[in-house]
Amino acid sequence: MERFIAPGLASLLLIFSADCERDSVLSGPAAHPSRAALPIASPTETPHSEVTSTPVALPADFDAILQAVTRALGGGNANGFSAWLANEVSFAPRPGVASTETLTPEVALARLNARWGGRHNIVERQFVEHFVRIDLVTDGWAKIAPIQNGVIELHLHRCNLQGQGDRLGGRWRIATILYE
Repeated sequence: MERFIAPGLASLLLIFSADCERDSVLSGPAAHPSRAALPIASPTETPHSEVTSTPVALPADFDAILQAVTRALGGGNANGFSAWLANEVSFAPRPGVASTETLTPEVALARLNARWGGRHNIVERQFVEHFVRIDLVTDGWAKIAPIQNGVIELHLHRCNLQGQGDRLGGRWRIATILYE
């Protein structure tokens, strides 16, 4: 058996020693003309990548909704919102929802009418893609309790005829009124 091992080891040693001389393994990875030195990232480094956020695609009817709400805000009372109210409307304070009331459209409309105030404006607008929701912050409301700053935020969601959420085919309805 030793007879076969010695010649085999000698052959392997010859093969590897010839390759090692040509490569000069001890001199580093760039010694071989066909090899390029590549930087080795340390485990604590994180690769840098450019992150670009894509703009949120607004619903096709976004501008039409803004115009319709602006028209309703320009009326002499809140009755312009009657067709916009969902079957159930949440009524809550704006900076942190400590308590929420669920109102019928009639009660929500009565609360808006009681606090109608003067000239109303949309001061902030946003489409929240994740929730398929339009947020409109409005001012000009009467500072009658619980409204202290004359600001009301309307959240519009898409709802079907039964009042259930329908993100794709529903009509925009005011489902939440937040006051400040």
